Amino acid sequence: MARRAGVGIRRALLGIAVPLYLVFFHVLSTCNTFPIQFESLSPFAQGNFKRAFWATIEQDDFMGHKKGTRVVFKVALMHLRDANKAGVKAFEEDIKAQKMASRLAKRFNEKVKPRKFGEPCNVYMRIGKWGLMDRDVKWPNGTVVINKEEPFVIEKPIEGKFEKFNSNNGWSSGRGTLADAFSHWTWWYTHGDMLVCDVQGHRGMNGGNRYRGQNFYYLLTDPAIASTKKVFGSADLGEKGMDEWFTSHKCNSFCQRLGLHERRAAQFSFRAEQPPGVHGTKSSSAWRHTRQAGPEDEGGAGAA
Repeated sequence: MARRAGVGIRRALLGIAVPLYLVFFHVLSTCNTFPIQFESLSPFAQGNFKRAFWATIEQDDFMGHKKGTRVVFKVALMHLRDANKAGVKAFEEDIKAQKMASRLAKRFNEKVKPRKFGEPCNVYMRIGKWGLMDRDVKWPNGTVVINKEEPFVIEKPIEGKFEKFNSNNGWSSGRGTLADAFSHWTWWYTHGDMLVCDVQGHRGMNGGNRYRGQNFYYLLTDPAIASTKKVFGSADLGEKGMDEWFTSHKCNSFCQRLGLHERRAAQFSFRAEQPPGVHGTKSSSAWRHTRQAGPEDEGGAGAA
């Protein structure tokens, strides 16, 4: 019965279909002008699967962006770029994970109402859009940097100091109590069906960049999701990944305020209690208190 409830939550959260941005440049442009201007053909960042370039939109309303907008342009690593079909699937799964993480962040903000120094401290997730190249991008000497028909992702940049708060194996930087508690909460809220992890991005500070009118916030990108169905790509480590994450995760004061320290994978049965925010009527007294008051991120200016 508990598992069926969890599956129902997952289906509800997945209710909005993921749009397929199979957008070819030549369809969007009436001329042969390339709608993206790269600042450099050398990537400014590189992970295990993708390279990231700074670029500027050169055509109005290109994939929802205005002309002159600076964006992050991501493609697969060079040794993976020939596997275009695999790349398309990977980027589809990335966007799917971003959309799910964004929906869970919205629920978290609505139900937990996190605060810092008496002000809102919400969690937001960047969502990219992906398409396919209609031409090669080359260095002046003819060396191909990006292949024709190679999938790519465009995202808005995150302004400010970029930090990695936790990983998909339970590692934590210890610098963001809210980020770790958010990951833990997503597992609880989805009845153990999903866990948003590999959380990274920028946290707002007093005197820093404001976002949506807020001084304090977490603006995140490129999350991983571990799920019971393993539907979120290669970074989705499934139930084994959830167990490993909790093996390393140390509940912080924010987790404790939410009562999450008593609710961890392999130590808790959902059959004994309904998760907070799902049915709501049988939540713990600690959960009811934090819903009313809004838990406070603790510490000084840099500890949220």
